[in-house]
Amino acid sequence: GRNPDQYFDFSSFILQEEGFIGNLARNSVDGPGVATVDLGLTKNTSISEQVSLQFRAEFFNILNRANFRYGTQGARIFTSATGPGLGEATPNPAGGRISETSGTSRQIQFALKLMF
Repeated sequence: GRNPDQYFDFSSFILQEEGFIGNLARNSVDGPGVATVDLGLTKNTSISEQVSLQFRAEFFNILNRANFRYGTQGARIFTSATGPGLGEATPNPAGGRISETSGTSRQIQFALKLMF
C-alpha cells in the first residue's frame, strides 16, 4: 500500500544510459489527490423598500481534509550526478516521500453588507 515514507516504489525505475531516451510516459508517476469542499451561505433581509441587509458565511475546506504532496526532493527519483566526470546518478533516498501539505486548514469568514 501507499504510505507517506514511500508513496510510490521508486526502486522500479532505472536511469537510462547517456544519450538514450527512456520509455516512461509523461506524468505517469502520480501523487496524492487534492480534494476540498467549500460552502457559501447568503441570507438577504429587506429592511425597507430601498434598504436591505445581506449576511454571508463562507467556509473553505469545510471537512478540514489534509492534502499531501511531495516535498522539494520527494518527486526526484534520482539524485543529480556531480563532481569530476559526473559519475552516475544514484537513487534518491527521499524519492517518493510525502513530507508537505498543500493548501490550508478549515477557514471560515463572515460578512455583513448594508445595501441602499
